[in-house]
Amino acid sequence: MISSQSRHSLRTVHPFRNCAGALPLAHCDRSSLARLFRVFGTQQPICALDGGTLVAVTGVAPAGTCQPTAIQIQRLRSPPNIIAIGPGAAARVGKWLAAWGERDPDQSHSHLGPLAVDAHLQGRGIGSKIMDEYCLRLDARAQAGYLETDKQENVHFYGRHGYAAIAQADVIGPNWFMICQPQRSA
Repeated sequence: MISSQSRHSLRTVHPFRNCAGALPLAHCDRSSLARLFRVFGTQQPICALDGGTLVAVTGVAPAGTCQPTAIQIQRLRSPPNIIAIGPGAAARVGKWLAAWGERDPDQSHSHLGPLAVDAHLQGRGIGSKIMDEYCLRLDARAQAGYLETDKQENVHFYGRHGYAAIAQADVIGPNWFMICQPQRSA
């Protein structure tokens, strides 16, 4: 059980399968989440619950699975998925995936993202609790973590959790590519 200092008492961080009865995030309904995690089938979501309500979620791609396969790209480009996210968003995702593939580290790593927290709950430590859980898992496996972000303020956020920017590029605007080396327990 993870305690919280916010007025919304975040009780736990769970794998997504334990969030079956949760309500959707404000900007992402459950069918969209299910579709995203079906397209990238190896991704292992971690979510934060406030009572029975889903308030944050991220996906974790285990080592060796973060680059989409040809079948996953085909699924992403399928008409139902393009309709669901819109053709403009689908084009941006394609550009992002290409930039991601060009910069994917050779080092074995787990890939984090995206991380979403309900807008009205941001700044209350919920995203940090998810990151703490994720980093504990990385350390337990002695595994590096990798991510990209398109927001300058996120560079500082992820930096507080041990990530360092290793590259920056204009993808769909500025984008930072970040890595975190595992910490050794004493």
